[in-house]
Parts: sequence; C-alpha cells; structure tokens
Amino acid sequence: NNHPSGSGPDDDGDDDDEAVDPSTGRKLFGRVYNVYDPKEETSRPTIIRPARLWTSTLKRTIDTARHVPHPVLELRGGGVWHQMLPRVYRNLDEIFAGDYEGMTYDDIEANFGGESILRKKDKLGYRYPRGESYLDLIARLDPLMHELESYVEPLLIVSHQATLRIVYSYLVGLPRAEAPKIEIPLHTVIKLCWDGWQSFSEVRFRFHDDESRGSDILVSQSDGQQFL
Repeated sequence: NNHPSGSGPDDDGDDDDEAVDPSTGRKLFGRVYNVYDPKEETSRPTIIRPARLWTSTLKRTIDTARHVPHPVLELRGGGVWHQMLPRVYRNLDEIFAGDYEGMTYDDIEANFGGESILRKKDKLGYRYPRGESYLDLIARLDPLMHELESYVEPLLIVSHQATLRIVYSYLVGLPRAEAPKIEIPLHTVIKLCWDGWQSFSEVRFRFHDDESRGSDILVSQSDGQQFL
C-alpha cells in the first residue's frame, strides 16, 4: 500500500485546494513539484496529486521506471503519500513465447514455418509451444484490471507490447479479437482519461529518439520482443 492505514488520497480534494490544509490554510509539503510539459518542452512548478506506478518483473520495465521521481506528499486528510512508489507484478510480464522465447518472427518463420502459419490464422488463440497465447494473457491480467478499477488515483503502467495491447483494449472497450492487431508504439506514453461513465479521451506523448533530437535523449528502437 502506498499510504498508511486509515488515510489516503480519496478525500484529498481537487485542483488548487490539494496544496493547502483546509483547516489552517497552511501549504502542504511536497505538493508543488517541477513537472515537465511535453507540449512546451519545459518544466514548471505544478500542483501534483497522488498517483501510482506499476511495472512488470522484467528488467527493462524496472529500468525505465527508475527515472520516475518519488517525492513524499502530505495529504489533506493527514498522513503522507509516497508518490509513484513502484509495485511490481508478474501479471504485467510480456507474453511468454515458450520454446521461441527471444526469437523474431523472421526466425520463427524460417525455422518453424508450420507454427508461423497457425499463428497467422488465429493470433488471439495461438499458444506458443510451452508458452502462452493472448487468451492466456487476458486471464492473467484479469485480476489486475479489477484492482485498477478500484483506484481513484492516476496510474502509470510500464509494461510490454502484447501486455499493453490487452490493457489498452480493455480500457477503451475494444473486442478482444482486435487486441493482437493494435499498434503500441515504442517510446510513447499513452494517456487515457475516463470518468467511469461516458467521457473518454486519449493523448499520446512521443519521446524523441536519437535521430530526431541528436544526442539529447538516446533510446533503443527495440524492446527485445516488439513483434510478439
């Protein structure tokens, strides 16, 4: 749990009121933080609200999440919140390719042509030898989706291509048969906002690669299993 028993951000107010104790008018510590604006490409002091962070157990997601700061926020209802304290879930691991783990599609097609044909016929139901299918992935993500729906705080998920296809499809209400076809671009943050009823919005923030921004930010063009 990110906050002590008996306190939490649920009663923590909204907007500008989040930075002030309602009983004393005192400014709460930690609630104003330098936040990067990807549109303006600048940082500025911003009132922040409690938020959560999930990663898979795999090194590449944990390494990505290590850059996220964890300031301690004072809550209006008392207590503190350790911002974006990472929670690691095996449920968020990439789809397991079994005997083909670490191979590309070209490798599989060249060495196991029959399996490649079967996968193309039914990408949703196809299970890698001694591995998983997208249907297996849906089953192991189901408990996390129920937990996600119980939160009121923003949640950042750092995971993998196949896993994020399922999460994205669930959140936007796409049929599961379409999930394996969804494009999840690398080096991109997908922000989904939903009011729990009808209002839904999506914004994508693309991180610059070394070709577009020189040597400012260097990112790899492959996560090792981007074609699964």
